[in-house]
Amino acid sequence: MGLKEAVAGTLICATGYFMMTFFDETTELWYILLSLFVMGVGLGTALVSVTNLAFKYIHKDEDGQLSGITNTYRQVGISIGVATLNATFMTSVIATAATLPEILVPGFKHAFFVAVVIVMAGFIVAMTLKDKQEPQAGNEVFA
Repeated sequence: MGLKEAVAGTLICATGYFMMTFFDETTELWYILLSLFVMGVGLGTALVSVTNLAFKYIHKDEDGQLSGITNTYRQVGISIGVATLNATFMTSVIATAATLPEILVPGFKHAFFVAVVIVMAGFIVAMTLKDKQEPQAGNEVFA
């Protein structure tokens, strides 16, 4: 997995989040599950391919350090993402004077829209990355 999968994964993930912006109190369970599945496939594809891409650029004796660094950045990103989407959700819920479950719908819609924007920013970053070229057979460089 490499750069192409990272780009595709971000687009698939953004599609899943975008599908979630159409939730309302009458949304069927199959649509919710489909949206979550699409988002999960995209997120899984993007995370695995970005990790694999990072490992192409290091020496074999540095793989433990890189593993720790990538896991730390992933956990920090997840924490910041959850906090941002939760703040967006709660702001929308507080601003809405409605009853349950109608009170939750604007919060979900706004939070998932913010998620689409964040993932599309990741897509733009992924589009600017360059994949490391593998040496051709017979053209290896010996150190």
